[in-house]
Amino acid sequence: MNKAKELIDVLESVKSGELTENQAFELVSDMAYKRNIAEDRIRNRADTIIGHVLKLAVFLQESTWFKEVSAGIIEIQRIRLKSGNPYFTSDVYFKIFYEEPLEDEDDSPWNKSILYQIIRDTVDDEDYEGLYSSYRDQGITAADVDMIRNAIKRFFCDVSDLLAKGEAGKFEIRALLTRYLADMAQIQRLA
Repeated sequence: MNKAKELIDVLESVKSGELTENQAFELVSDMAYKRNIAEDRIRNRADTIIGHVLKLAVFLQESTWFKEVSAGIIEIQRIRLKSGNPYFTSDVYFKIFYEEPLEDEDDSPWNKSILYQIIRDTVDDEDYEGLYSSYRDQGITAADVDMIRNAIKRFFCDVSDLLAKGEAGKFEIRALLTRYLADMAQIQRLA
């Protein structure tokens, strides 16, 4: 992605309210880091993104979570390495977004898996009790967990590929999020 396109994306994000002016300033500043520092900065942002992606899966709402996921991924795109290729490989991004936080180390039963526990905790969170989720009414099944896992894996795989190529712009991320929400809606219809 060239510098002009990046600057336009940042300005559009400020205009739409996705980023504050202070966040925009940080993004247009030089953000090249040593490998370990860059990974830590990405992990810090990834935790919030993962949480919002899971809330989107549970509640199917194109809300502030949608905007925050988009803005967070764009912020991560601007974190560059000081030497060599400015971006990590897609495998590194995928490891940070999916493998480290969501994959179980053993063959846990579905209802003991990390993903199941996060979904259950999100559904039961009092902060979201006013939001509709079919998982409250119908419960969460092994098939639900499996389908959600596959959709999240696909989403983060595609995001990782875009980040590794330096092509994670506002429109590309929104297209992936829109497809992800459609996948989640289909999963809940099947439940």
